[in-house]
Amino acid sequence: MMELDQEYSPEELRHSKPLDRNLISHHPEVKTFLKDFQQAHFPKYGKARRAMLNVLLMDLYVNWYYDPERFIGFHRSVTAYSKGTRYNKLRITRTIILVLDDLIDAGFVFQQKGFQGKISNFISRIKALPPLEEIFQVASFDVLDIVNHEGRETIIMKDLVIKKTADGKEIKTKPIIDYEDTDHTIAMRQDLKGLNELLQRTHVDLGNRYLNYIERKKGKKQKRGSRIAITQHNKFVYRVFNNNDWSQGGRYYGGFWQQISKEDRTHLRLNGERTIEVDYSGIHIMLLYCRKNINYTGDDPYTIHIPEINNPDASRWLAKQVLLTAVNAKDVRTTCAAVRKKIIKETPEELELSIPSHLGYTDNFITFIIDRLKELHPDIAEFLCTGAGIELQNTDSEIATKIINDFVKDDVPILPVHDSFVVPEDYAPDLREAMRVAFQDVGQVEVAGGFGADDVSIRNAGVGLKQEGYLDELADNDEPDGGAEHQEMLAMKDKYQPSTPPHEARFRHFQAWLAKADE
Repeated sequence: MMELDQEYSPEELRHSKPLDRNLISHHPEVKTFLKDFQQAHFPKYGKARRAMLNVLLMDLYVNWYYDPERFIGFHRSVTAYSKGTRYNKLRITRTIILVLDDLIDAGFVFQQKGFQGKISNFISRIKALPPLEEIFQVASFDVLDIVNHEGRETIIMKDLVIKKTADGKEIKTKPIIDYEDTDHTIAMRQDLKGLNELLQRTHVDLGNRYLNYIERKKGKKQKRGSRIAITQHNKFVYRVFNNNDWSQGGRYYGGFWQQISKEDRTHLRLNGERTIEVDYSGIHIMLLYCRKNINYTGDDPYTIHIPEINNPDASRWLAKQVLLTAVNAKDVRTTCAAVRKKIIKETPEELELSIPSHLGYTDNFITFIIDRLKELHPDIAEFLCTGAGIELQNTDSEIATKIINDFVKDDVPILPVHDSFVVPEDYAPDLREAMRVAFQDVGQVEVAGGFGADDVSIRNAGVGLKQEGYLDELADNDEPDGGAEHQEMLAMKDKYQPSTPPHEARFRHFQAWLAKADE
């Protein structure tokens, strides 16, 4: 195999994404490109190798188009390519390894082979080399012509496998497993099909971004932060169930908006329109009360007194992390370990000085907070630190399904973020009502008077208003352009939620592609 005189640092190689095995195109120009490339460089290929070549070329192209510096993670083990599973609709086989080797030998693709270490594994990395990039540059098709295979699986089941090492240490893995379809799985898959088809026709972007990615804050041992791709190829949504049990998990995943911060999400735009995000406040806490047939109407569920912390905001933030972790963790020890990790990693900068470092976040200190929270919530104390959260995720996913289906039915794009949802801002009142109805239907507890300000919050960057439909409330139909107050609000939003020229160019590109595809 041809060896290339090229070296990359570990940090550069970590900037990668997995091989996308689900890309396909029915566009004539893409098919012509793939056929011409194969006949020019690998004329003896039969049907099987042509199919694997097409998969590699399309993903190499998409990767190059959006980020030429990014690598593709590639498994060289033949066990990674199981032909007969539901997760392999394009029937990717071990032949793809041989085809990749041909591309490498021909000087089209760079490869850094992976390795298996004691601490972590590192799969091979590949990306297009200049000869292939030059061919990509003169390609006449649109990157948006490459899409997901229509049969890409949207209902994922994971198992839990626990193995013990020679020294008695437990190693947990969560492999994806097959399952038998039922009327329920078929119905769920149909729901996801409707959502993904709607998102395929929707331009999802961050209006304030000049580049098509967000650089995550780098870790303490990292030289560079990871990048989140903000592209039309990063918006596919699926559901994941856990522990080989349909009653555990089921939340919606996928889509770049789930990988970015709440603050960044305030700049999301759907088909060029500003959006608004509405979330349930402490949904799992409310659902635990529902189990006891109690409609929680108490004060803030996260307010307790922590003697060592004088800042109420810092105390509340810490109590919230402990309570939400305790809902999901299986025992007190696991809760303490998870809280410690979260505090060290996620404490907001503005609160760091308010949480004394000498506390050390010991098990005793965190257990003290757990006990205070149990005193605040005696009716649900029995559920804390018992692993109840995995089933609550299933409940909140059923709530999400009702909300999503309502919007998809009306052809209104909606982006799920577990217990919150992003919609075009004019649909905020509709979303709040859908959330109220869905919670009541699934929770089976009457929410008297609907949700108040403490139950559902609206996030909107730069605008200090939380009531719904504020643009309509400020607009005066008897005044030119809606009146001075309305124009003042629009100007404020233009300042804090701008639409950059690159965003507008990306949106125009999408509109042109969509119009051409509909011809």
